Amino acid sequence: MDNETIGKLSEYGVLGYVWVLFISIWGGTAHYLSRKNKKLTVMGWLSEITIAGFAGIMTALICQHYHLEFLLSSAIIGVASHGGVRTLKVINSLIMKQVNFRAEPQVEEMPDKTVLCSRRIDEKEN
Repeated sequence: MDNETIGKLSEYGVLGYVWVLFISIWGGTAHYLSRKNKKLTVMGWLSEITIAGFAGIMTALICQHYHLEFLLSSAIIGVASHGGVRTLKVINSLIMKQVNFRAEPQVEEMPDKTVLCSRRIDEKEN
């Protein structure tokens, strides 16, 4: 990693990322407890907060990229964490649109090896 990337990751600081994880776990717990007609288990809750934590961290990185204020980022992180897997699907689709890649990777045969790559949508097919 270059110094600029490390600098951006350290903008929130350790306490900032602890706060992000706290908000993420809280959002995941709120989602887990709001489910109706489901048996509540410790393993179910742990899986929910794991997914929520990952969604929260990804959302925090996106908020940092767009230089959003920390309090606004916290609110976005809480809502995104509550969304869990749905949030990750939205983030995935936004990233795919942003970098203009197809969802399905293409496999190209080369004489000496096989290469897995993603083609840009605007490339013409032969």
